[in-house]
Amino acid sequence: MSSKADHSNQQIVILLYCCSFFAGMGIEMPIVNFVGNFGIGDVFFIAALFFQIYAKKNIKMHWLSIVLFVFGCISLLSYASSIFIDQLDISSFGYVFRFFFYSLVVAMYISTTKTLDIFYNHLKYMVYGAFVFLLTSWFFFFIEGGTWYSGVPTLAFLVNVNANTQAFYYTLIIPIVVLLLFNGKINKIIALFLLFCFFLSGFLTLSKVGWGAIIVSLLFVYYSLFIYKKKITISLITMFFSILIVTYYDYIFDVINHRLTSSSGSTGDRIELILNGLSIWSHYPILGAGPRSFIYRISEYGSFPAIAHDAHHTWSNLLAEIGFIPVLLLAITYLVAFVVTVKVQKYNVQVLLSYEQRKLIKYFFITMIVLLMMWSNFTGLIYSDKIPWIFLSLLFGNYSGLKKNIKKN
Repeated sequence: MSSKADHSNQQIVILLYCCSFFAGMGIEMPIVNFVGNFGIGDVFFIAALFFQIYAKKNIKMHWLSIVLFVFGCISLLSYASSIFIDQLDISSFGYVFRFFFYSLVVAMYISTTKTLDIFYNHLKYMVYGAFVFLLTSWFFFFIEGGTWYSGVPTLAFLVNVNANTQAFYYTLIIPIVVLLLFNGKINKIIALFLLFCFFLSGFLTLSKVGWGAIIVSLLFVYYSLFIYKKKITISLITMFFSILIVTYYDYIFDVINHRLTSSSGSTGDRIELILNGLSIWSHYPILGAGPRSFIYRISEYGSFPAIAHDAHHTWSNLLAEIGFIPVLLLAITYLVAFVVTVKVQKYNVQVLLSYEQRKLIKYFFITMIVLLMMWSNFTGLIYSDKIPWIFLSLLFGNYSGLKKNIKKN
């Protein structure tokens, strides 16, 4: 019976690895997504869910799952209100269903992430998925005849792939590659190649928040080298960047100058959209104006910038569309995540091999949460995409698994 249970568990975990791979490929991959965000990765998840039910195993609902379930319930009520009371004709079923679906995703990931090896494997498959996304972005660049600045190819202004979406994935993946590298979970040559690709492509998206996120990721790289006492490597990296900047000074700063001057209106638009989102929320303070209603309501409560399909800001978007309760729950989630990072380090004392590993995993989690908080101020991907929820699931799953193993011992 035990061997059958172990085999079933292994099947479920492998299917979830596939889900992590496709989650890393992103939400703008027309080949792998069927409808909206629903794609091949979700089919693998449903298969894992089927095996879980077939094996007659209960799915334990973690509090994070309940948070997402509440998101779904409020979205459903808000959707019903916008349709039946305000008579707003919008199709938001996928938006509402997504939260219920993510609730199950979180529950499955947390319940199956019982060891650090499973945790690292999920991260590894995300990295490889994101690398496929990176290659696809460059493919679209050459197919579309992308924009060049001063002879430098850029990943901005692509029709099929949004620049901020690319930078979001690339900058989240960089700390993951570093964590895998220093824990011996990925080949050094492969890791260095991936870091080069993600750093360079992240810069060439011309995303301003992406540039800020790259700096945060680079700080984590330096910290990792510092705690492992790689002083020579730190010196070599610093020298490399210095030579690169001095050699290609004109090109690098010309690209930056082009970006800042050509899209100077974008910043003003974003601020205006945030204020408009707050204005919409003031008229619908409890349930919001309805899922996906931002683009329809903005003409009533503000101006209509060119990028007005959403608020480009997680908190404002949530307030405007589904009210203050999800915003409060999301803020609490990130607060608890920070607390758990400290506790994870405490429990890791008994299972990790060295002080350096304990410090690295702690500051890895902190770096990732900082990056997610940064991106929440410039995009709605924080609550609509799978990656942030899967990452939080791995954090809480790692914590729960460590706690259980220590109690058994």
